[in-house]
Amino acid sequence: MTYLSLKNRETAVFETGHSFGIGLDSLMSIRSILKLPRRWRERVQERRYLSELSDHVLSDIGLTRWDVTREAAKPFWQPLARARQDHD
Repeated sequence: MTYLSLKNRETAVFETGHSFGIGLDSLMSIRSILKLPRRWRERVQERRYLSELSDHVLSDIGLTRWDVTREAAKPFWQPLARARQDHD
């Protein structure tokens, strides 16, 4: 029976391309899933804040009350709408 030291096992894993854990892509997916509740809370807060702005402030930032009403009605899992860009 042959025993490899821990260092030899690590080297062998890198040399053969095999891994004993989950890959980097899986870790990134898990991280993004764990961040979802925070993003959803932020969306709810941003939409609530936007709906509390006065019409004067909304016009200053290029939005109408209708834009805000439509945005605020979206479910929390839908991303915020991108700002409108006027094209000449």
